[in-house]
Amino acid sequence: MQTIALNHFPLDIEMDEDFASAPLFKGAAEKQSKSERVKSKYLSTLKQHWIAAPKTVESPGAWYPNTTLRCKILPPNCKPPGFVKSDAGWQYDLGRWDDGKRLRPKAYRIPFITEPGFGDAAMTVSHLCHNNACMNPKHHTLELLAVNKARNGCPGGEHCHHRIKCLMPGPYFSA
Repeated sequence: MQTIALNHFPLDIEMDEDFASAPLFKGAAEKQSKSERVKSKYLSTLKQHWIAAPKTVESPGAWYPNTTLRCKILPPNCKPPGFVKSDAGWQYDLGRWDDGKRLRPKAYRIPFITEPGFGDAAMTVSHLCHNNACMNPKHHTLELLAVNKARNGCPGGEHCHHRIKCLMPGPYFSA
């Protein structure tokens, strides 16, 4: 078995220069630092509560090795601070934001809160492992919906044509 790891997301909790980007909110440095604090708190809480949920991927052909992915999930009976379990999955309570509305985006979107596309409805979080319960930030990328959907038919591995490679073949790929 081969284990695949991505390097496009830092595993350590410390803020990283890779994530210094254009402010999410117009012209307010204090609000940008609020985004960074939210992200740091989220990652710290997540790392304390998640559990390993390895996912074995059977090879669809000789060109793709059997693989074990290091997915991480939150246990169903777990109630980490800031996280809210709903019918739609885990959400993260951001409290009241700019306009006074309570925001609870999907929890796996929070690592991208400092990215310029975070608030853009056209941008989605793609699960590179195709496991919707996975909370491992190394298995996620923020991208356009069309790119996200194209991953469903991707062969994965060395045959993947995406800028950030798929960790496994998509659910609609057939060899």
